[in-house]
Amino acid sequence: MEVSIRGIKVPISLNAINEFFELPDFEDDEYSSLMRNIKTENMQEILEELTVSGSKWIVSKQGIYTYRQRFYSPATS
Repeated sequence: MEVSIRGIKVPISLNAINEFFELPDFEDDEYSSLMRNIKTENMQEILEELTVSGSKWIVSKQGIYTYRQRFYSPATS
């Protein structure tokens, strides 16, 4: 993806931003790897482990999973 700044096309991507700010490549960190490999059917299992019984995911139109903080189980908060 590119954006136009004062008439000049500038690339805007993970690699371009990391290079500009001299940041390391985080594409292969543990969290990213976990999120790339997680399966939808495992999401309910994760929710049941971290929250009180009966909690349900709220799934946005973009496919982002969230749930209400009040459903955290005491062991995880």
